Amino acid sequence: MVSHKFIYLITIYIITTLALHKFLNVIIFTDAQERTFSPEARYAHTSTLVGTKLFFFGGLIRLESNASIIVSTNDVFYLELSQPFNTMSPPWIKLSDISPLPVRLSWATSSYGGANNSMIFIFGGTMQSIKPAQDLDSNGLLLLPDFKHLIYSFDTQSFQWSIPIISGDEPYRRRELSAVTNDRGKIHFFGGKADKYTGSSTEGDFNEINVLDSLTLNWELGTLDGAPNPRDGHTATILNNGLIVFIGGREMVGPDKDLRLVNMRAIDVYDTKKAEWYFMQAAGPLVEGRILHSAVLSEQKYYLFNQDSPLFRS
Repeated sequence: MVSHKFIYLITIYIITTLALHKFLNVIIFTDAQERTFSPEARYAHTSTLVGTKLFFFGGLIRLESNASIIVSTNDVFYLELSQPFNTMSPPWIKLSDISPLPVRLSWATSSYGGANNSMIFIFGGTMQSIKPAQDLDSNGLLLLPDFKHLIYSFDTQSFQWSIPIISGDEPYRRRELSAVTNDRGKIHFFGGKADKYTGSSTEGDFNEINVLDSLTLNWELGTLDGAPNPRDGHTATILNNGLIVFIGGREMVGPDKDLRLVNMRAIDVYDTKKAEWYFMQAAGPLVEGRILHSAVLSEQKYYLFNQDSPLFRS
């Protein structure tokens, strides 16, 4: 793997849930607004920012009638970020009643694209029928798979769903992967895992870059030369110059395909313009390895938010 130097100074911040709450209250002025809708607590959902609207899709929630049962949802809602609001009572806007997801969704990924970047493409994950399921697995998850379509697209202007017809070789369905879009409308999907929850008869991770041209609706394959080990549960952040920075997650190593946490100092970078992989080493204090965290880029600094729950361990 090639060593590469960058002009960007990357600083990693690990922020606890409490610190994040305080941080948001500092940067967003409170405003007395009435809460008309409050979504249930959830995990394994996906979200994408388009303009000033932050859209949320699906996720796993506990049934109100039986908290021991976890079920995926077809919820759609968004948060309008153009105006200040009270972080204790965000002005959520519910779309589930008028434009719900066509399937129950969890562990998927999403990114924007299309003309004017007004479309959201949702890829992979666990998809289940809207109809109530009858069977439970060992974790209490309701199971009734619906894997007819790998991708759904959502028009953020009309709030309409569609199933895009895409040419090229379709990649495998997987979950816990990442997706980012470059300035040419190409969505780059990386990593992820296949297992029974994605309809696969075998388990395994991926290290390929699958590229969806959201303007021409065509699949392309990025280079595997210099690619890191197969990985899931990581973060991917794209810089203004088209470089994608991958941090953390869990990687598959060796002939026995053992799983281990990725060294947080080992930063893998993919150049979307040159289709090349690079590697860089982060300095500073040691940060513990982790999976299923999130990351945000602001003025060339990375803010990483830790995610740790028994629900995520398997």
